Amino acid sequence: DAESEAYQKEPNAAAEGGDEKRQQSQTMEDMTGKENRGNNQINAKDACVTIVDMEIPYYTPIHHMKLPYTPCPGKFQVRAKIRSVFPTDLKRWTRPFCDVCKSSENVKKKSSKGGSKYRCDACGRKGRVSFQYFFTLTLADATGDQEVIVAFDEATYFLNGLPPGDLEENDVTLKAIESRVSRLLEATSWGTFLLKSCDPPKE
Repeated sequence: DAESEAYQKEPNAAAEGGDEKRQQSQTMEDMTGKENRGNNQINAKDACVTIVDMEIPYYTPIHHMKLPYTPCPGKFQVRAKIRSVFPTDLKRWTRPFCDVCKSSENVKKKSSKGGSKYRCDACGRKGRVSFQYFFTLTLADATGDQEVIVAFDEATYFLNGLPPGDLEENDVTLKAIESRVSRLLEATSWGTFLLKSCDPPKE
């Protein structure tokens, strides 16, 4: 059932360590908290998809991930199906991201003679802005469901290597994402997901 595998472990998919990766991970945790607060949902434990090969020989029921005594931060291998995605408008699955500030908070769309461009108000002209994936999946198994974050390199891997870009303008990438998501949302489509959990940022 290779096509039904939403997310497969691969030995060569291990993420590299280092300051940049840790900073990106912290940024994702900060953004996770903001996303949840914006939707009036604050989870006791936030979870995100990871590409780290954790070599876990068993599956963890989603209900067990959410128990108060389950270690957090934690790492889990889950067998589940995707119940829903957010945003439902797939054009919003990417956002402009400042490579200097490691944030999308201050990035604004600016009009210029050459057309509309994005710039970070905090960095000004020195800021380097690129598009990054950031979306959530609601995973479900027989024991419950859990919303998980998919972002940065993990999201690119999850989408079969499709490079992130401005989906308002890139129809080719958008159609490829739509095709993949439609398959993943089929009732018979189950997958293996590698997840890591973290405590949401404090107010």
